[in-house]
Amino acid sequence: MKSKKGLEQIGLLVVFLIIVIVFVFGMFYVIYSKSSDSINHEELYAKKIALDIDRAKPGDKISIDINDLRKYFDENKNKYVETPFLISDGLVSVRLSSESSGYSYWFISDYEVESLVRINRDNGDYFLDILIKEKENGK
Repeated sequence: MKSKKGLEQIGLLVVFLIIVIVFVFGMFYVIYSKSSDSINHEELYAKKIALDIDRAKPGDKISIDINDLRKYFDENKNKYVETPFLISDGLVSVRLSSESSGYSYWFISDYEVESLVRINRDNGDYFLDILIKEKENGK
């Protein structure tokens, strides 16, 4: 009688350990998959662009290497977001995927800002060029 009870407890312990191991690996998988998601890149680039604009002076041209975002451009050819970088009215918005709502970040600078995604035809490198201008008529 005692040996059957001991075997039942060992069986329950093994089942419990398997459930815990599956749960822990599941958590690591979710954390790993989210750490490389487009959401993090959207936030990172929105903040970086806003800070670069705040540091710039009229006449400056900012060129940002966006080659690490190439995979989002290649993956989303059919669902491509036409303007992954939108800069207007003191707000930088980055949206890399049509499934994502994007990320926006304010900048303080009161200059006029023009942006253009440029692809170097020689080697296929991607750059975001930002031109800082003085606002027309002091507006």
